[in-house]
Amino acid sequence: MTQAGTAWPALEFTDLLANPSGERPFPLIGDLPCLYPDPAARISLWRRRWRNELQQLEAEQARLKPAVAAAQGASRDRLKQRFDGLSGQRRLLEQVLAPLLNQQSPDAGAAGALAMNPDPGWYRYDANPFRDWCWGEAENAATLSQLLLALTDRPQHVLQLGSGAGRLAYDLHRSLEPAMTVAVEHNPLLALLGAQLAEGGTQQLWEFPLSPISVADTAVQHTLSRPAHHGPLQTGLITVLADVLSLPFRPGQFDLVVTSWFSDICPAPVPWLCTTIGALLRPGGLWINHGSAAFDSATIQDCGSLTELLAIAEQAGLSLSYAADVDLPYLQSPYSRQQRIERVGTQAFRKPASALTPEQLTPFEPRRPNWAEDATVPIAASRAFAEQREASALRTFILSMVDGKRSRRDIAEQLAARGILPAADAEAALTELLLTIQQ
Repeated sequence: MTQAGTAWPALEFTDLLANPSGERPFPLIGDLPCLYPDPAARISLWRRRWRNELQQLEAEQARLKPAVAAAQGASRDRLKQRFDGLSGQRRLLEQVLAPLLNQQSPDAGAAGALAMNPDPGWYRYDANPFRDWCWGEAENAATLSQLLLALTDRPQHVLQLGSGAGRLAYDLHRSLEPAMTVAVEHNPLLALLGAQLAEGGTQQLWEFPLSPISVADTAVQHTLSRPAHHGPLQTGLITVLADVLSLPFRPGQFDLVVTSWFSDICPAPVPWLCTTIGALLRPGGLWINHGSAAFDSATIQDCGSLTELLAIAEQAGLSLSYAADVDLPYLQSPYSRQQRIERVGTQAFRKPASALTPEQLTPFEPRRPNWAEDATVPIAASRAFAEQREASALRTFILSMVDGKRSRRDIAEQLAARGILPAADAEAALTELLLTIQQ
């Protein structure tokens, strides 16, 4: 909930709202509070990442242009469809990201941004906005239904961690009509887009299905919006940009905490997540967890199972009050040949009314090394750093031989002669690496 070595944060609900003079104690990106411990550094990082991503789109478009001109028939149609999509996507993403890109802070070079932060998380979740606000009504309705089945009373203060493109937070706020719903997201594109659409705005974006049904489905332009039959949304839905490892909320003030497709990818171990959510809840409050039980972690011991989650939540003082497994559609784009059904679990955990007060709690800190908390502490030369250093050095050496003179076989022979790769595998491995970079 807070960084190690610091006091508990004390943000109240009212702190998220502008005071009579319109001021707030934190910077805004558009209308979204940026609640990171060092917001200026975070905003600068996001701007570098997204400027680089926009440049990558432009570069791919430039590479496609001669291919479109040289192709014929269906191949030309497919390439032209993607080229047109890329042309429009860069402009449309700039529209959504304008509140971030227009922030006044120095830029780093694109190469530096790519080296330090190669993945902004957008392309891992690029189907989510379309599911949330275009073609995913069946999945959205089924997800909301599962969460409502787990509820026994109407909450007044709701928190969703990992709100993505914002549809579930919107549906919960519209259905439950609480005094306030706080949606926490770390991806500025998804957060800005979701907040805009929840308020009744529209936004065009291009979808690039991984397995398009037809040539025309190679790139599809959509207009994203909330359902036309929905009336005005009541006030109180607030999207914030924040780090789940440093949540700045006073504990014990939420009636309901929701995690949907989040606990399995949370960057902190499950015990930390359960303890943190327990602290956020008021006595008698409810945590509803929904999604996959395929936990993803850097270490195998943290890749737990649903059974382990139930036991860990109980150890954190949360009692199971509801559990269900249902087969639900998952990101079923009508323009893709991939139509996935997922066995989705929903669990509700109640915090006992006799639970300790926030003042009595000892925060459970995520496992962060000392150097991450104190800038003067030497960084331990761990095995993970050594492996990354060796991999980076090797990759740099290989790329240094791509000089416009050597062939693929020439470089593969050099790698085999130096003992870097077995002779039988060198050419195939080199080809795979270079194709990955070229794309």
